[in-house]
Amino acid sequence: MKDCYLCGASEETVLLYEGIHKSRGLVSVCRKCYFKDKIPLVEKKEVDFEQVNKIESVRERLLRLSNLDSKKEEEKPALENNFNTEDVNLRNLVEKNFRKGVSEGVQPPTNLVDKFNWVIMRKRRSLKITKEKLAEMIMEPVIAIESLERGIL
Repeated sequence: MKDCYLCGASEETVLLYEGIHKSRGLVSVCRKCYFKDKIPLVEKKEVDFEQVNKIESVRERLLRLSNLDSKKEEEKPALENNFNTEDVNLRNLVEKNFRKGVSEGVQPPTNLVDKFNWVIMRKRRSLKITKEKLAEMIMEPVIAIESLERGIL
């Protein structure tokens, strides 16, 4: 049978909590004495050992820690490049014509920003956009973006 360490109230008459006292260590304390002496309480948590021993991937751990629902993440449709053969042939034709135009050695305009290729690449990277995504957004072939970032107009 436990009693409150301060007032001596028994467990039968009051609800006792486990608390930590500076000098006495772990003690049983009633609510009244807890508020009076401002004793920190020990909160008992039940541990699920199956959960602890479960091996999680980094992704699962991060999802759990961020309180995101992993099912919602899985439900998002994966971005897939579903190109049919006509699209692939058209893309190859555009890239071939673009390479042919670049190789002709056209003089670049003089009114461009110095190191324009660095400006374009830094901005794209700061926005965390891939070359393919940028090309899709501005409706240009990927090879055009790659050439611009190499400084070729």
